Amino acid sequence: MNTVSKLMARVGVAAALLAGASLGWAATTPLALEGTNANLAPGGYSFTNMPFGSFADNWSFTLLSSSDVTVAFDQLPLTLGTLSWNISTLAGSLASGSCGTGTCPSGFTVTNLSAHPTAYTLMVTGNADGTAGGLYAGLMTVTAVPLPPAAILFGSVLAGLAVVARKRGAAAAAA
Repeated sequence: MNTVSKLMARVGVAAALLAGASLGWAATTPLALEGTNANLAPGGYSFTNMPFGSFADNWSFTLLSSSDVTVAFDQLPLTLGTLSWNISTLAGSLASGSCGTGTCPSGFTVTNLSAHPTAYTLMVTGNADGTAGGLYAGLMTVTAVPLPPAAILFGSVLAGLAVVARKRGAAAAAA
């Protein structure tokens, strides 16, 4: 790596940190690139990479509970020619999209994802067409899906019916 490339890499890392601050990454956990990020709890998870040429980055994860997942991207000063993304399971794609330089949408949301053991993959692909490569960053926010009030009511009705059936069974046995 020549001196200019090393300097650009350092600038890229600094830019990634600044971009992270602009996306609100104050209290986020970095995701491991090409690794499994097991049982993600609700919260913020950051990801960044500085690719050269064509690239395909994968972040695999499982969720601690049923959750909504929102992903936001930020293309930084060392821009990418193209950026595509896909969230999938072994069964197939759940959400995907793409954008050109400086045209990435603010993000996307995939709702009601199942908890562990379902494994998900966030794949980011593209082409870093600059001579110094490209740089992108992202923020994945995991939000727990609340249990609907109807489910809580249904559970309490079932518990009540179990108590009544038990009392009837005890009364019939005593008679």
